Amino acid sequence: MRVLADTFLARLEHRRSKAKAWNARLSSGEYRPTGLRKAWWRIRSSVGIGAADGKVTVGLAGAISDVFFWRFWSAGGLKARGPSWSPC
Repeated sequence: MRVLADTFLARLEHRRSKAKAWNARLSSGEYRPTGLRKAWWRIRSSVGIGAADGKVTVGLAGAISDVFFWRFWSAGGLKARGPSWSPC
């Protein structure tokens, strides 16, 4: 179990550093999004997916998915599908 915890923490830190680098590039003007990309970010944020300014935040679900991919997603799928498989 210790190995999985270390892997999880490493993947979480990797995702954090990647998001921090992206946000820094966006803030410094190194990456300049087109008008179409900005519109896409605004549309996505109005539905609740992402931020309107294009900045990235790190969630636990992505790091959990990196470590426990098949177990995590198959359990979620079975949990969602389970009630429809019950006989009564």
